[in-house]
Amino acid sequence: MNYTEFKSILSKSKRKMIVVGVFVTLVGIPFLLANFLDQSKIVYWIFAAIFLALGLFMIVKPMSDLGKINSDQLPLLKAIKNQQRDYVIWVYQKVITSEVDGIKAGKTNNVVIYTNSNKMEEILLGKKGNVDGVIAYLSAEFPGALVGYSTETREAAGKILKKK
Repeated sequence: MNYTEFKSILSKSKRKMIVVGVFVTLVGIPFLLANFLDQSKIVYWIFAAIFLALGLFMIVKPMSDLGKINSDQLPLLKAIKNQQRDYVIWVYQKVITSEVDGIKAGKTNNVVIYTNSNKMEEILLGKKGNVDGVIAYLSAEFPGALVGYSTETREAAGKILKKK
């Protein structure tokens, strides 16, 4: 994997988040409309506000990040470009298993990145994402980063991040 391929994966991840944000926002609209039909229920306002705010955040932040990716201004990309080798503290795979009525329906693979500024970035890769390639690329760019998830790496990352 190279820098251009990594940028493409980041862009796809942000686009996936935008799609999820649109879906969450659309879920909030019926609650908003229900309030106009029955104005005595504050619960409709609460649910509408939660879904709309969360959905809009899930749209605005990734759109901003897409602009930063395109202009190489995303902090992770800047760290790669500037060879800031200590920027990434810890990187690992996160697998999310979906179940329907107790039956496994699928797995989603993500890569989680913790940076020296105490920020966490999650790259959504989907079912067939190249997790190993992304982790290998990041560990090559940031050779001091902890790789993998275990009790030891979690504790070591926690100690490093507390010092920052």
